[in-house]
Amino acid sequence: MHDTASRWLFTEGSRNFSHGCIRLQNPLDFVELVFGGRNGFNKERVRAAIANNEQNHYSFPAPVNLRVTYQTVTANDDGTVTFRDDVYGRDRRVARAMAPRT
Repeated sequence: MHDTASRWLFTEGSRNFSHGCIRLQNPLDFVELVFGGRNGFNKERVRAAIANNEQNHYSFPAPVNLRVTYQTVTANDDGTVTFRDDVYGRDRRVARAMAPRT
């Protein structure tokens, strides 16, 4: 998981530009949530590291359970539905698995 230097990609309809990586749209919020201020980790500390062009490796203070979902259809807050391309071809496999067997 990482941020991206090409932030404009978040505005693109297709999200498959990152070759399997998970791009974080709000990485500083993620840091704050995961570290919870432990070891002095907060948005300000990370912003300072970025401003100083520092690259560091940090371990999470405890295991982090993440659930990554792949969705090609989402319901928006206003009730409309958004469809996205199935770039990995998973919808077909799911439909086959859910089909009644004769």
